[in-house]
Amino acid sequence: IIIKALKNIVHGNVFDENILMFIASFGAIVLSYLVFFKVLAGEIEFLEGVLVILLYNIGEYFQDLALNNSKDSIAKLTKLKVEKTTLENGEIVDTKDVKVGEKIIVKAGERVPLDGKIVSGESSFDTKALTGESLPLDLECDNNVLAGYINLSKVVTILVEKVDDESSASKIEKMIKEASLRKSKTEAFITKFASIYTPIVIFLALVVFLVEYLWIPKFDLASSLNNAFVFLVSSCPCALVISIPLSFFGGIGRCSKFGILVKGGNYLEVLAKVKHISFDKTGTLTKGNFKIKEINPSIDVDSDELVDLIASLESYSNHPISLAVREYKEGSKINELSEIVELPGYGLSAKYQGKLLLCGNEKLMKKYHIDYEIEECPGSVVYASLDTKFLGNILIVDEIKENSFETIKNLHELGIKTYMLTGDRKEIGNKVGQELNIDNIYTELLPDKKLEILENIINNKNKKETVAYIGDGINDTPCLKLADVGIAVGGLGHDEASSASDIVLLNDDINNVASAIKISKFTMKILYQNLVFALTIKIMVMIIGIFGLLGSFGMFLGVFADVGVCLLCILNTLRILKYKEK
Repeated sequence: IIIKALKNIVHGNVFDENILMFIASFGAIVLSYLVFFKVLAGEIEFLEGVLVILLYNIGEYFQDLALNNSKDSIAKLTKLKVEKTTLENGEIVDTKDVKVGEKIIVKAGERVPLDGKIVSGESSFDTKALTGESLPLDLECDNNVLAGYINLSKVVTILVEKVDDESSASKIEKMIKEASLRKSKTEAFITKFASIYTPIVIFLALVVFLVEYLWIPKFDLASSLNNAFVFLVSSCPCALVISIPLSFFGGIGRCSKFGILVKGGNYLEVLAKVKHISFDKTGTLTKGNFKIKEINPSIDVDSDELVDLIASLESYSNHPISLAVREYKEGSKINELSEIVELPGYGLSAKYQGKLLLCGNEKLMKKYHIDYEIEECPGSVVYASLDTKFLGNILIVDEIKENSFETIKNLHELGIKTYMLTGDRKEIGNKVGQELNIDNIYTELLPDKKLEILENIINNKNKKETVAYIGDGINDTPCLKLADVGIAVGGLGHDEASSASDIVLLNDDINNVASAIKISKFTMKILYQNLVFALTIKIMVMIIGIFGLLGSFGMFLGVFADVGVCLLCILNTLRILKYKEK
């Protein structure tokens, strides 16, 4: 303690708990020697002086224990990277030197070093370090694998698609490092509070001693010093300085067990106050696995011709609907197009044999004054026209995720209002929203309109409430940044969304949102329990110390108010790591 105190003084940090511990214990021992050698009258307090340091070290031990436990699950995420990789020819090289397009071998029991695609073999993979999923994932040729997966059974050959710095493992490691730097408002306040509070306490202890010794006859030098030391020990802010950051660290650690990566204690604090959650639809509430359900050509238009033209133009877009069309026509001839233009919120345009080819939604048809036939069935509709002639449409449907129903139900039970913001047609959006029992449904939104509605939700909420947004794609990035807390779903596969978000659901289970909120609420509950308990005991013992109500035994109570309370707060904080949903 003395060494720490002296080091802190050298580095300019004069006032901290080590200084308080040193002054109180050293003072008690010096006072005891003065009494022992008859220099002063009073009680010998060697034991009390030793107990201050002894119990403080016991408290430090339990703090380290709690911290190591909470770090454990997070540390698993930071140990995903593999330093050496085996190339297809058997050569072992540094993972950082492997290039995109090279083939690597991953044997049974080994961790996948880089993101890629299986080109030979099949195996089961342990993915829980990344996703929190306990069941193994069976993968075969053409399936994607992520860095950090553990190969459980057979040798596979993987075509590398991302270099080391861009792999899933590297991204997670980077996010965890950034998370440790982000303090919550409560943490930041306590740190600042302790730096101001400690010198004030030392000054007040000096005032207590001078007032009692110089102006109150019943207190002699020994009892005045004793009372000042009791005040000093009991007022030490250890319980707050240690238990509050530890609570947030424990909450982040517990979330990681569920495959939820929280990027800092500040977001955990904000999450506990969430009363409004807005969802993107496609890929978040629905599977995003679009399939063509109907092909509806116009009169005198062949259905194959219709789909060929749409597939040719949609091949220039990465929108999920475009991917569904391309998958349907896989292997077919792609028509030669020129002057391809993507129109956000509308569709695509291009020149085909000198004519204007349009593929997109109703708004695109209206924009170019095409005389089209409206498709009333619930689903995503792609309309097509060529030089103002309407060619027909194809109906594409998307399925609702099974866990979306449970997610919305759980959020309603937590008293949270739900919103769905989607660019889809009114018929589709309303059908999905009503099936899920979402409170407020907004459809046919362009990206700027989606942002505007989210801003209105934020502006009209209660000041004590916060708003979360949940999405999975690049189009969700502005909303993820605007919301009080942005949550990316399946963030490992969506770079832009995971970078813009504050919380990443490493697997695709959006029901983990409810789990994260429950953990954050439990974390804040433990934090406030510690805060109220610590301050109440300290104030009571400080009053007892000032008036010397227990004489020399006051030091025992002072030790309890400091180290004992700190220890109890740490043990209470450990409950976060054992938290289980009811």
